[in-house]
Amino acid sequence: MDKVVADYFGRSRAVLVGRATTGLFLVLRCLAERHGWSLGDGVLITALACPSPVYAIKYAGLNPVFADISPTDFNLDLNRLDAVVDRAGVPVRAIMSVDIFGHLVDRGQLSEWAYRRGILVIHDLAQSVGGTWRNRPVGTFEEIAVLSFGSGKPIDAGGGGAVLTDDIELASRLVRMAEELPPPLPEKHELLYRSYREAYYSYDNLEKSAPEIAAKG
Repeated sequence: MDKVVADYFGRSRAVLVGRATTGLFLVLRCLAERHGWSLGDGVLITALACPSPVYAIKYAGLNPVFADISPTDFNLDLNRLDAVVDRAGVPVRAIMSVDIFGHLVDRGQLSEWAYRRGILVIHDLAQSVGGTWRNRPVGTFEEIAVLSFGSGKPIDAGGGGAVLTDDIELASRLVRMAEELPPPLPEKHELLYRSYREAYYSYDNLEKSAPEIAAKG
């Protein structure tokens, strides 16, 4: 299965994980070890995103630095990233690019900015898989891309995810780190999963059951 996913995206390796959040966590931990990041260093992420990528940043011992949103496509406002980094208060080591609602960030402009600032780009393409940018499929631009097979995603397998990369050493390290993760306790797994889903979809449920309350925010 991993080879099928890697071949589809034209990447050397696809590391399969239980959840895309796990993949993002492992990537950040691996990059922090490789580059000597300190606890509390920053990772840029759009202020409009589901909580899971933010959890991954926090689990990895890093700080989410929320970036301004473009009013045209609800993605990162690329013209204001410098200001966000300059006022972050912590060294910003990476940027997690999330394609909100499937709208693609300008990959060229983002890559040029990140290269100039010495910041690594991690592409979270959970919402944009299947899209293209200048005739190239998403997931092929940055060194690392992460996709989700979770419920409601374009590739919905009910759960799971994958890390895409051409860095063989990085992929091997990700596999080893994934194998070292403690397994969930069987008696707690279902309870935790149910609680997570209830919290994650609480607003959606409120909107269906009491739209007049949800409309007030």
